[in-house]
Amino acid sequence: MTVLRISSVQGVGVNGRARGLIGVFARQAAAGGPITIMGDGDSVKDLVHIETVLDVIGECILQPPSAAPHTTIIPVGSGQSVTVSEVAEAVRDCSGADIVHIGADPNDLSGYVNSESVNDEWLDMVETIWGAVKTEMGVV
Repeated sequence: MTVLRISSVQGVGVNGRARGLIGVFARQAAAGGPITIMGDGDSVKDLVHIETVLDVIGECILQPPSAAPHTTIIPVGSGQSVTVSEVAEAVRDCSGADIVHIGADPNDLSGYVNSESVNDEWLDMVETIWGAVKTEMGVV
């Protein structure tokens, strides 16, 4: 059995709607409001692009890992930790929106996947997703 441990997936869905933390912040900014961070913003995430996730799934289908009879766990992530504040600041840099902090989320799942094999450039994802959200919401 193979298990994919997928971190925080980001990107634009087939319907053109941005998904993930970057999409949430971009949507808040495009709506004219502030970017809202729960807690102090030090929560750590590993942002991985949906295309990377799909590539790994495709590889597993075409060339299944051979660890039978054992379970193979494959981490799927960028291998880079980024704080929620860093993500918010990157969206702010694209949008000009303010950033505000509210109470912390008691269910926050902070942490990152250490994956040596995949290297996403999360700042590029911010620009791409910001563009998609502006289009989605009709922001000029």
